[in-house]
Order: sequence, then structure tokens, then C-alpha cells
Amino acid sequence: METVFFTKYGKSWFKEASSDNPISNETRKLLQSTGHYKKGFGYYTLRHVFETIGGGAGNGVEQIHVDFIMGHVDPGMASTYREKFYDEKLKPVTDHIHDWLFGKPIVTLEDKVRKMASEYGISEEKAGKVLSDDQ
Repeated sequence: METVFFTKYGKSWFKEASSDNPISNETRKLLQSTGHYKKGFGYYTLRHVFETIGGGAGNGVEQIHVDFIMGHVDPGMASTYREKFYDEKLKPVTDHIHDWLFGKPIVTLEDKVRKMASEYGISEEKAGKVLSDDQ
């Protein structure tokens, strides 16, 4: 395995079967600093939750998309030939996790006006009038 990310001490973030795992330690510090730490809830708990919730994303999301985000290696023959994953296949996974954590985003009339004005190249005033006439 080639090391890509290093700790501030120049050591690998990965430690095989160790209770002194740098990623777990840093996650614990982060959770403690935000008041969210409790025993038994750490880095690997977050990975379990991501896998479980991400796997239920639907919308054409396949398990290989969740696995890719999590850094799992696909042992199948297809992975030998797969050159890349497209963002439009990965984004629904992260959107689903976000919505599960924080609820679906509330889309306001202002949001719709800005989006319509941008998409159609019209003023926000005109877009607002069109949208309010539809209501």
C-alpha cells in the first residue's frame, strides 16, 4: 500500500490492527472538542453509519459508489477496467447522507427565483413574476 497522507509527524495515518490509530485518535479529539464524544462512538462508528445510510440512497446509486467513497476496493473484474467514477453517480450518495443528517434542504421562493434567473438568463425580477404567477 502506498502512503498518500501523512500525519504532522510524517507518519502514515494507517496502522494495521492497532489501538493507537491516528485517524481514530484525531476523530476522538474532534468529537471531544465539539461536545459529541462518548465511549464507543468514534471514527469506525461513523464509517458504519455512512455505509448503512449511504447504501439506502436509491436514485440509481449502486453499492460500488458507496464503496468508492469509503475507499473500499472492488474485487470484481469490472474494477480492473473501470477508469473513473463520475461525480453525478457519487453526489446522490453524499446528498442522501446529508439529508439524513440534517433533513431535506428547504427551498425558498428566493432560491427558485435565483435558479430560474440563472438558468434562463433573465432578471430575478422577471423570474419572480413568472414564479408568483404560477402560484
